[in-house]
Amino acid sequence: MRIHKGHLLHSASDLANFLDCEHLTALDLLALLHPEAAPARTADGDEAQLGREIAGNRAE
Repeated sequence: MRIHKGHLLHSASDLANFLDCEHLTALDLLALLHPEAAPARTADGDEAQLGREIAGNRAE
């Protein structure tokens, strides 16, 4: 997500993130428009990595 010539532009991953979690999109927009008010992002923990691996194995 970015602003170009006064217009908000969304990427394909922005759309996928919105479909998965509207709250994530709200946080991304907050970070873009008011970075000082947005919560700091944290690194993924072991649980998140494990979840991605399990989901990846299901898709195969």
